[in-house]
Amino acid sequence: MSASIKNEPEMNRREFVKTAVAGTAGLAFMELPSGKSDAVEKYPHWGEVVIIRDESVTKGPTINYSVIESMLDDGIKAFTNGGGWTSLIPYKTGETVGIKVNCERPRMTTQPKVVAALANRLIGIGIPANKIVVWDADSERMVLSEMMGLGFRFKGLRVMGSDKLENPFDESKILDIQGKPTKLIRLLTDADHLINVPVLKNHFEAGITFALKNNLGGAGNSNKYRQEIFHLPPEEGNMIHKFAG
Repeated sequence: MSASIKNEPEMNRREFVKTAVAGTAGLAFMELPSGKSDAVEKYPHWGEVVIIRDESVTKGPTINYSVIESMLDDGIKAFTNGGGWTSLIPYKTGETVGIKVNCERPRMTTQPKVVAALANRLIGIGIPANKIVVWDADSERMVLSEMMGLGFRFKGLRVMGSDKLENPFDESKILDIQGKPTKLIRLLTDADHLINVPVLKNHFEAGITFALKNNLGGAGNSNKYRQEIFHLPPEEGNMIHKFAG
């Protein structure tokens, strides 16, 4: 297993994408700072990327859970200069930790074993399972991705799709996106700590889907609505866009 850290000035977008395509995974820990200057003041590691590699983590389609846990621990240790999980998430009693996943079909989704390793470590530092929410926008896709099974593995852990919530939107958080008032999902705004666990894959409209696009699941009330946020005018003739969503 190997670990390395690259700072923002040392890694441009193209290099990061090339590295990610080679098999690395990114976890973004964030609380939606208003801008980079605010973020730098609040987060001393802003702009840093930790890369963890271990060829033994997969064998064909099989994922080794124990290796995932070791990779996460090594990544957090490197990112926090040895501080570990508690220095990254200074949890206070009563707070909620949201884990935003990207659920599709089983082989193109956030891997449940990665989320299980995260949940296990969070519970291990004293965060109650019922204060951890694993979520995405579409409940049906969460079932297809086998993410819902985590609720049985960790007693009290909440796993849900925002589309099944009775009152999904935070009426106090409305953004203007391309001239459209867009409400944010409560599962996003109610989280005191947000862990973004995206999947790097090709996307026919957005180009790629990764950390930024994964957060689109926290806005709007349908896939079709969210598509319009990143939809490019030259693609108006795209029939997939017109009928998908």
